[in-house]
Amino acid sequence: MKDNWHDPGFASDWDKDTERGNPARLIHLELIKRIVIDNYRPENTILDIGAGSGQVEALIMEVLPQANIVAVDSSEVMSVLAKRRLENYLETVKFIKHDLNQINKLVLPKHDYKIAIACQVLHEVPDKKKIIEYIFKKLSHGGIFLLADRLKVDLDKLEPIYKTVFDWNEHKAKLKWEKSFEFYQEKIATKDDFAVTLDENLGILSAAGFEAACIHLQLDRVLIGGVKK
Repeated sequence: MKDNWHDPGFASDWDKDTERGNPARLIHLELIKRIVIDNYRPENTILDIGAGSGQVEALIMEVLPQANIVAVDSSEVMSVLAKRRLENYLETVKFIKHDLNQINKLVLPKHDYKIAIACQVLHEVPDKKKIIEYIFKKLSHGGIFLLADRLKVDLDKLEPIYKTVFDWNEHKAKLKWEKSFEFYQEKIATKDDFAVTLDENLGILSAAGFEAACIHLQLDRVLIGGVKK
């Protein structure tokens, strides 16, 4: 099953219910926000690849209302949701509609990009290597890249362990998904996307030139941090 980000109903439903079934998302968004707050400078610009409905931007703007952000996404439907969410910040958040499969054709405004974010998007793209290489080139020296994404995980090999972790996540979640581990296994098995393992993600970042490490991992959701040295 492939997610349809160009369908208004699908996009709206996802936007209203991003935490359910993915409790790590709130942790990753909070960590992204805090890292951005600690490292953003007024002379810099934040690049968000796959900005979606603008949830990351909204969190940042709550604390840094004057932050300069360039938000790139391929879905006009998601961009409409983002502009609605960020209607008070449209002077400092610039939206660019672009197909991420054609990343090398993306022309960005000339800024000093010191922070780049890709949140829950790269598993949707077959060639994430090109996107990460592009981000590396656009970041200035010492720039930070934050990648939050879904991992490729073999749930069958460690089924008794993953089932316990899944049940624990559901128990701790504020919003209950109310689905079984077996349902989750089937959903992951039929996902029509391009998720890769943690080691593969780290390898791609390292090959691009980043110093990178896993910052937070929960089941099949990861936050990876990279610095351009």
